[in-house]
Amino acid sequence: MTPFVLKKENLSFYPAALKICKIFYPKRPQNTTTTIQKPPLVKKNTAFKLNLQFDHPYLRERNITPQVARFFQLGFCTSGMMKQRIAIPIVDRDKYTVAYCGRTIHHDCYPKYLFPTRFQKSKYLFNLQNLVPHSPNPVFIVEGFFDCIHIHTCGFDSLALMGTTISAVQIDLLKYLDRRYILMLDGDEAGKKAMHIIKAILKRENIANHAVYLIHKKEPELLDRDELELFVDRNLLG
Repeated sequence: MTPFVLKKENLSFYPAALKICKIFYPKRPQNTTTTIQKPPLVKKNTAFKLNLQFDHPYLRERNITPQVARFFQLGFCTSGMMKQRIAIPIVDRDKYTVAYCGRTIHHDCYPKYLFPTRFQKSKYLFNLQNLVPHSPNPVFIVEGFFDCIHIHTCGFDSLALMGTTISAVQIDLLKYLDRRYILMLDGDEAGKKAMHIIKAILKRENIANHAVYLIHKKEPELLDRDELELFVDRNLLG
């Protein structure tokens, strides 16, 4: 049919072929209601819009000033899933907020720490975002958020496992930091038992560490700066 169009329309070959295509294969209109498109690649949410109070009696009882609360972006939450709890952000290695944990302020409210459904705390280390890899200064490894915050405000680097176990992912994060560590869990029976297990794991993974066993059920949060500095000096001396 192309030769006929060439002769009738007085066209060269390419324009003639293009005209035939437009006649027999018209462009279909796009149906925007049925077209399936892939969602855009979106970064993790870094701004959970929670209504937080940085100055709260519970925080003051834990010696957390409004300035410290703002630094860690934690506070008393007045809405949402963390309502009536201290909302504590958990940040990943890339400095993205991945979740909030809610700490109850009432003795008769359970659970004591509320995590989002299906959130895996074993994949993260609390306060990791504030530490610099390869620094010669040692890092305290503790159980809880408030132990970690207390040590940080005393001027020392610290991480929290958010429990008494350590996972393979957390081990990889410690290797990523490439620091010396001071393992210091609570002085209760659970903490003492976990200390032996975690110390053995760190040794097996060739992660330099020094263990500090607390007694009389004492918690790292109750230690003052001079006591913490003593443990740091011991670690630096090997």
